[in-house]
Parts: sequence; C-alpha cells; structure tokens
Amino acid sequence: FMAEQSLSSAPASQMLLCSKCGVGGQLYDTTANWEGVSASSEEESVDVTPSPMWLTSSPCGVEKKRKPQHCREDIESGSTTTEGSVVRGPNCLSQLACGNGMSRECDFDWESVSEATDEDSEVDTPRRRVDKELIIEGPNGLPRIPEEAHCRRRTDGVLGCVRGFQLDGPEVAEQVARVAVRREARAKGFNTQKLLKSAVLGDQLCSTLSEEDVQRIVASMEFFRFKAGEEVVEQGEPGCFFFATHSGELDIIVDGEHVNTIGPGRAFGSLALLYNCPRNATVRAGARGACVWGCDGRAFRQIVRANAQRYYREHRSFVDSVTLFDGLTAQQKDRLGEAFLTESHPPGVDVVCEGQTERRMYLVKRGKLQVLVGGLGVQDLTGGDCFGERALLYDEPRCATVRTVTACELLCVTYGQLKAALGQDLSPRLLKRNLLLTALKNSPVFARFSPMQQLALVEKMRFETYSPYANIDMVEFGIVIDGEALARLSQFTNLGARVLKRGQWFGDIALVEGPARELEEERIRDRGTVAAQLFSRLVDEQPETKGFSIQDLGQLTAGNKGCSLALLTADSLAAALRDLGIAGIEGAGTALDYARRVQALSEVYIFQHLSQRQTNTLIKALMMQQYARGAFIIRQGEQGNTFHVVARGELGVFVQGKRVRTLGKGAYFGERALLFDEPRVASVQVLSDSADVWSIERSTFKKVVKGRLKEQLMHRVVLHDPHVTLKDLRQVKILGKGSYGVVRLVQHTRTGVKYALKRINKVGGVLPPELVYECEMLAELDHPLMVYLVKTLETPKNVYMLTELLNGGDLFGALRKLGWALPAEQVRFYAGCMAMALETLHSRGIVYRDLKPQNVMLDSQGYPKLIDFGTAKRLKGSRTFTAIGTPYYIAPEILEGRGYGTEVDMWSFGVVVYEMACGRYPFGDGLNDVNRVYQEVLKGPLQFPKYAKSRAARALIEGLLKRKSEERLGSGLRGWEEVREAELFKTGDGESGGQSYFDQIMSRELEPPLVPQQSSEDDASPPMEAERLSDAGEFAA
Repeated sequence: FMAEQSLSSAPASQMLLCSKCGVGGQLYDTTANWEGVSASSEEESVDVTPSPMWLTSSPCGVEKKRKPQHCREDIESGSTTTEGSVVRGPNCLSQLACGNGMSRECDFDWESVSEATDEDSEVDTPRRRVDKELIIEGPNGLPRIPEEAHCRRRTDGVLGCVRGFQLDGPEVAEQVARVAVRREARAKGFNTQKLLKSAVLGDQLCSTLSEEDVQRIVASMEFFRFKAGEEVVEQGEPGCFFFATHSGELDIIVDGEHVNTIGPGRAFGSLALLYNCPRNATVRAGARGACVWGCDGRAFRQIVRANAQRYYREHRSFVDSVTLFDGLTAQQKDRLGEAFLTESHPPGVDVVCEGQTERRMYLVKRGKLQVLVGGLGVQDLTGGDCFGERALLYDEPRCATVRTVTACELLCVTYGQLKAALGQDLSPRLLKRNLLLTALKNSPVFARFSPMQQLALVEKMRFETYSPYANIDMVEFGIVIDGEALARLSQFTNLGARVLKRGQWFGDIALVEGPARELEEERIRDRGTVAAQLFSRLVDEQPETKGFSIQDLGQLTAGNKGCSLALLTADSLAAALRDLGIAGIEGAGTALDYARRVQALSEVYIFQHLSQRQTNTLIKALMMQQYARGAFIIRQGEQGNTFHVVARGELGVFVQGKRVRTLGKGAYFGERALLFDEPRVASVQVLSDSADVWSIERSTFKKVVKGRLKEQLMHRVVLHDPHVTLKDLRQVKILGKGSYGVVRLVQHTRTGVKYALKRINKVGGVLPPELVYECEMLAELDHPLMVYLVKTLETPKNVYMLTELLNGGDLFGALRKLGWALPAEQVRFYAGCMAMALETLHSRGIVYRDLKPQNVMLDSQGYPKLIDFGTAKRLKGSRTFTAIGTPYYIAPEILEGRGYGTEVDMWSFGVVVYEMACGRYPFGDGLNDVNRVYQEVLKGPLQFPKYAKSRAARALIEGLLKRKSEERLGSGLRGWEEVREAELFKTGDGESGGQSYFDQIMSRELEPPLVPQQSSEDDASPPMEAERLSDAGEFAA
C-alpha cells in the first residue's frame, strides 16, 4: 500500500525501481558517494564511486561484491533509477524471495536463479507440494501467503510477478525473534476463548468478521508472557502480530509520552498489519508484567481480507438474483448488500404471518421454507428465492404465511434500511430508473441526450402490463422491464419473431426518422431479403442488455408469461423537453425535430465542450438543405463560413479533383470554418441521387460562442493533430522528472503549437501496466476540465504521451497564492469544476482514487483540469479492493478493506473542498505519522475553524465527509444530481441569466480566482539539458 501511495514519499537516496517488475526497493549499502556529471546519461546523472564497494545479498544471504553501477538521480524527488544493470538490494529481489527467506512452491520447479549482477550467485531452492498453493518461508520459518511475494522465475523461463507487498526482511525477523522467546505453551479454556472473541470483535477493523473467522483467529493465537518494562511492540517497527491482552496492564507510549493504559480483553495491532504501516505507538508491559495472546500477522491479514471479499460476493450475488433490484446501479447494489442482515431460524418457525403489515423483505440463503395461504401449503422456497417484495414497496398486508421446514439462514432488509442505503424514498419507478437509463444510453438516438434530459424522459415514460400473447400497440419507443416481448418484421419480410428481453429497447429509429419511414418501406418492398438479413444481423450483434433498433417493425406481442413495458411517445418526449425549459417545443413534431438535430450534432467534438443552453441554441439554428446529385456543397479554395452534418445521402471529398474519402449519414465537415477565417482545403460533392445536409453559419455560432470559450475551442482545434510525429517536435526545455521518465515542453516546428511531452521508460521492453492504463483512459476522455491527450508515440525504448500544455501551475500552488482559506465564491468555482470532471468519470464507470490539489492543474485562463490518471480504474464489477491513495485524502472504506466504488472520490472531493474553505486538512492536519493520520480518518471528528463562515460550503463538506459511504452526498440513486443541487452551487436568476452554475462553467463565463501570468520563460534559449537526453536524436533539430 505504501509503495502504491506515492514514490515521492520515500527517502530520497533509498528508492530504486526493479528493472523486472518496476516495484521500489531499498539500497543494501547507501554509503556510495554521488559526484560529477556524466554526459552519456539520459538525465541529470552521476558517476557512482563505491565507498566501500557496494554489496548485494543473494537469496541465500551470501554477500556478493559488484562493480559500480551507472545511476541517475531524479532532480526534484531525489528518487533514483538506473541504466544498464540495475542496482538492487536484499529487499528488492527480482526473482526469488526476501532477505534470508526461501521460496517454496508446489506445481512448478523453481530453477536455480541468479541476481542480475556482474557476478552470478546461484542458490538451489527447496520445494514441497501443498495442494497447488505457493508458500513462501521467511527467516522465522513461518509460511507466507502468495500476495506477499515479489517476483520469481520458473524453470520454463516465465517470470511471475505477484503484485502486493514485499516479503519480510531482517527487521521483521528481528522482531519475531524478540517476541518468540516469550512464547509459552498454554491451552485456551472456555473463559479464555470468550475473552479473546470479545477482544477481536471489539477491534474496529474486525467488527464485521463472521463467528467462524473470529474462531479461526482465536484458534491460531499463541500465549506470550512479558516482564515488567518489556516491550510488546515498538513504535516505528513493522507489524508482525495481532495481539489481545490476557492479564496485567499495558502502557501505551507515543513519542516517548505515556498516553494510555489498557487491561485484559483489549486487542491491538490490526491497523499496522492490514495496511502495512509502521506501529504508531510502543506497547510496554506494566509494573507487574502482562500476558497477551498473539496471532501471526499473515494469517490475520488473510482472514480479514478474505472475509471482506466473501461477505461482499455472497450478499451481492443474492441482490443480483432479485429482479426487483435490476434497475439499480452496481454501486447501489453493493450498498443494498451491506444493508441486509442475517437471520437464522430453526424448523417450524413462522418467519412472516398472513395479514401482518411490516415492510421487510427476505432472501433465502440456505434451507427450505413453505408458503401457506389459509393454512394450506402452496409453494416451497429454497436457496436463492425471495419473498416480501410487495410488502416492502407498497406497505401491503402479508398475503401468506412463510414457515421454515428445515433450519434456515435468511437475509432480511427493512424499508428503512433500503431507503437509507439508496438515499431516498422508494418507488417501482425509482428502482427501475437505472434499467431505463441504461437502455436510453445504449440507444443510438437517446444516447446523444444529456443526462438531465435522459432523466426527464424516464419520468415521462408510462408503464404498461400485457397478458400472455397480447398484442402491443405500436409506440415510438419502448423498453421491456419485465417478461419478454416478441417482435416480428413488417409484412415485406418473412423472418420469424425475435425475442425482446428485460432491458432491451425497440423503435427508436422510427421515433427519429418520422416521415422518412414511408420511403424506407418502399425500398424494403424491393429488397425484403436484404432487410431480413440486416434485421437478423442487428439482433445477433447486439448484446442482450442493449437491445436493438427496428426500422421495419411489423407487430409486437407479449411473451408466453406476459410482459411489462416502459413506453415513450412523441408527445411525452415533447412534454419532457418543455419541462426542461427548451424553447420552441410546441408538440410532437417539434420534439421529433429536436431529437434529429441532437443526433446530428452529438458526435462533433466542438459541441461536446458547450453548455446545455448553448447546445440548445445552436440546435435550433441548424438548417436543413437538400442537394441533387453532383451539387457542390463547398468548394476547395473558397472562404469557409458554414459547418455541415450529413442527414441523408452520400458525399465525396475531393482534393485537387481527386476523391480522397466518402461521407455518409452522421459525418460532418467544415468545423474549422466556425472558428477560423481560412479557405477550404477540399471540395465536397453529392454522390447519391440526392442528399439532406444540416448546416449552421459562422455568424450564428459566433453569437453563442465567444470570449474565453471561443479561445478555448480554437486552442482545442489547433491541438488536434493526428499526424504529428516526434520529428515534427522541437525540444524547448525540461518541465519536470518523475520515477517513470521526464516531461518536456516541445513545439511543433511547422504550426508553432506548444505541447507537454511525457516520456515513459519501458521496463524490459514493456510499458508499466499503470501507464498503459493511463494512456487508454486519456485516449477516450475529451472533456474541457481534463487534460487533453493529443496522441501517444512509441519507440523501442520509450512511449511518449503528447498532451496539451498546462502552464498555470497546480491547484496547491494556487491555494498558496490565494491565501489558503478561500472565500465561498472561490471555493464554489474550483469545486464546481472538479465536480463536473468527476461526474464525467463516474458516468463512464471510472473511479479516480487520488483526487488532491496537486493533481489539478490550471490552464492559461485559470480553469482547473484534472491530470494524472495513473491510479484511475474502470470498475469491471462494482467494487475494487486495492488499497491506494494519499493518506490525508483517502476514504475510510479503503482503510477498512471492505471494498469500494466511485464513492471514495466523493470523500476525497469533500477533503479538497474543506482544504480550500479552511486552509487545512479535515483529518490528520499537522500529523506526519501515517498511522495517526489513518486513525483520524477513521475516527476523528469533523470540526470547522471559526473563520470558516460559509454555511453553504460547510453543508456540502458535511454531506461529502460522511464515513458511511451510503450516507455520503452523491452516493444515492440520484448520484451527482445531489451535489449539483447543493446550496453552494445555486445562483439567482439575476446573476446567471437563468443558467445553472455548471452551464456557466462550461461556457467559461465565470472569472477564475487566479489567472496565471504568462511569462516569456518558455521562449527563452533552451537549457542544454534537454539536448543531452539519450532520445534527443528522435526529435527535430
């Protein structure tokens, strides 16, 4: 965990990166002198003069001399990496085990391996078979679990990297030896086991353990006796044992001061074990000595982590099995799983009785129950079944009695618990909201609508239930929410029925195409077979959860068990748009026309950077024009002043009379004409019989887009250059260095555009996984409040990320210049911008995980942009368990090890808002001990200084810094809507012209608190250091 936090927090002269796996290690001997500068190095470099000769330790513990290695020292952070043979010490072993330990494995024979030094050191590795489970044996002879392993090489030559913490080294061995001599054999009687169970459950990080897991910890505990004044644990040493007191008193000493005394029945040591932190206090036996029970740290860690993941998987699988909750997001299902309580009942117990009016629902985990109506059994229930849904949602009396037949274990949730977990009052529509939103987002048409518009459409849908095989009246758009519907093609084809399942949609093309449908049917008449094949392909290619579009739908009927649909008509679409305040929506016709225009503009990157109000204005300004075959829409060389989107037909693009590409429906051209007064570089001519083209003039665009927004859009268009290469770029200067490489300021030799270029060193010819992930993440994100990735470039040794240049400094520096505790208006600006960036990430299922002022940079206008996506992760499920983050900003659920989702970003966002409003951290301010910071995050009270007077800012912070993630603002069903509606972001109509605060941010109408001063430093004569880098020859001269 500490290695994943931040490499920059490591001691400057000790951090090295293993060339095989990229994990940081320690120098065995740090007495080498750094001196001189070598021109042959890749960066600031130094020649290493060993004084004395450096030593490394092979896996068997034999010291090996090595020749001086060529090393680099990072100028800013001080961390060192190496070129050629890599410097490694005993705690950074690239192939075997730690210090003096041995690697033991069952399935594979580990060959004799050698360190990558100038002399080979071979060591035979003992092996044993243990049911296909890797066992690592440390210096104390205790087994170590696989996640603690580093890297090993098998006899087949495969290097196996296991991500996790390194094995225990000499410090741990010394501590284990010190404690081991105080071990005594002792049996655990009934009272002792009771005391130990109580102590374990009393520890905050163990409170959710099952009885079975608590018993496993207790059973593994051994007895230790300490004399008066002897230390059980010492502050600063790594954790090896989880302890529970048996008798006597123990003194707690922090930084040499006595702070507390504990007696029998108290547990300690869990935090250091679970999060690989040093002990935050010394625990010393009192005047009469003390006796404790200790559980080996590896066993304890494995039990606690396995319990958290098992608890999550088991409860989540039950939630997934209930169709009532299909409409919830993955994150909401997680919270619901946590809300369920376990009940155990013997045979013959009535769990619920006919006529009762209690709002709770049950899921059968194990056992058998019988449903009785009027005393007669009508149904049996077994594992995976549920009962009580209607009582939960509608507060109806129970219509049956449910009695246990065998011993049963049930999961139960009450209405109050469900409401607390999901954040608001419940209704069938609310529980189905996510199902409906998912269908809209997967529809080619409604995916183009904004999230707010999609929510409005869901509210306007009507629910209809159909009996088996009943005909379903044709509507413009529908979603199956229960059961199945059978779809048949129109009379022009002979294709059989297709099944529409839960969550699938139909008819959206008909909704948007409108009158053009008749023309399509004429074509289908002549090409029935082709239409049938097309329909079959559409059905087969679309995943079941997404559904498909049906252009030529003939008839819909309910399946053999009936079905329920959510239906949207053109009239309800119009009503939803009117409710959103979109002018000019008079009825179904204008609503359909609006939908067509949204679809036309949605893929144009320029319009993705506009506010909703600006987009609506431009949508209404679009004009449809019809062209005949051969007509020129634009001509090469003429001054451009219009932008076009193809609505129907086929167009050809010609340069100097030669056709270079073809444009079809949805393609656009001429976007530069909206921003730049320049001649057309190509001609566009109609190739089909006719074509319909949407157009918008520059004069109209300029009325809507102006000022800072226009400047930003022009900059964005200029940045976009898919053809740029390294040879097009001239080095200007070095901007900074990090553990993976160097960041340069570069300039395009032809256009003069300046970029930031981040070079990432490959490790063994491979890019580190977290950097691959960052490149992929940035490639799909194009948002005005996130750093823009122009292109990635690759060479045999390096990968380069070419991004926009953000030269305004980071938010941390801005806060320092502004005076730390900001007034509410400045807090609102920066918080609003960060909220919009995080909302975009969360809508894509991405959790950022390291939000802090240092990861927010200001652009030239002073608007903040999120950078550094190296720790971001796309949630494949709904949770991840990796412990990662920066201590002051880390969420409690990460420390508690129970898994987390996007709600951890809400917590970090709250910490940053507090830091801006109060000028300090909310938890752990002034503390340098990571353990104590974590304790404050887990238990410390949230307090505000007297000078923080903004009630709106305090309310937002209090909502975001709820330790229970289900209670946190923005974690309910409405998500970021709750944050957007916070008092801090409300504006009066007089000051905003009716716009929301977030629309003002997108349109860049707000004056930032700090506008960076543009210096001429970038244009100064470049320092020679950039030209000395080993890859300098790959750039333009």
